[in-house]
Amino acid sequence: MNIKRNGITSSSLLCCLLFSALPATAANVMFGENENQILISAGQSIRNDIKDPKTENLYIASLSYGIPTNYFGAQGRFNFEAGVFQGKNARDNQSVGSPGYPKTTDLEQYNLGYAGFSQDIAIIRFGGFYTSLGLGAYMKTKATNRIGTAFTFGEKAALGYNFGPVAVEAYIRHFSNAGLSEQNSGQNFYGAAVAYNF
Repeated sequence: MNIKRNGITSSSLLCCLLFSALPATAANVMFGENENQILISAGQSIRNDIKDPKTENLYIASLSYGIPTNYFGAQGRFNFEAGVFQGKNARDNQSVGSPGYPKTTDLEQYNLGYAGFSQDIAIIRFGGFYTSLGLGAYMKTKATNRIGTAFTFGEKAALGYNFGPVAVEAYIRHFSNAGLSEQNSGQNFYGAAVAYNF
């Protein structure tokens, strides 16, 4: 099912964005002179609204392989990613949520695996520092009451520093299905990543 906005479907827009990236021909701030990257990341779920954010005992861990790209002249990274959500049930007084966000202490119901691909673009670069924005498409092992489809989109914003053979990032990311189902409160994480460039 595609969501149509101004004559453009969500799937055609995603394909255009992800596959318009070209292989990089010069040094890339995320990779340096290297052409491959292995990135390991971990994070924690954050719920509620922006004025009163709360964490919960739901975690994300992932492993990615990335290659440098040139996205309409902007340095970037194309990623193949696999990961897991892992929850630990909470006590009644630890549940978080707000209207539109299912409030629960049963966080183990969100245990799942996922795999997919994404494109990150370096927006600001200064020396080894960079900020990036990313968009991806993923398949999860199951649907949940937060994201009612196994297919999901992912968005990510990161702040990173490349030391050469190693890079580090702090990130926030969001998963949702762009309204493909009524259950689409989404899932948000913040976390950190370390990458090995080779």
